[in-house]
Amino acid sequence: IYLFNKNIFNFLDKIQDHTKVIFTCSVRSYDFFVDYLSENSKTFTFVWQDKSPYSSGIIIDKTRNSYTVSKNIVTSQTDLIVGI
Repeated sequence: IYLFNKNIFNFLDKIQDHTKVIFTCSVRSYDFFVDYLSENSKTFTFVWQDKSPYSSGIIIDKTRNSYTVSKNIVTSQTDLIVGI
């Protein structure tokens, strides 16, 4: 998804066209974008951990009516998207 260096979280409707989405930033919560994921899609993102220099990598598998989360896939030092 090429957005000319714009914040993808301002254009969440764009991710519905894809079945695999990777976010390279950290977010405080993934709840706000799960509804934008397409059916039968997978997403990787980092979740910010307060009081820790590391973020936890997770995979979200979205189905028609629900989703599952695989936690602690990997940890890394990633920047938090401000305001998200």
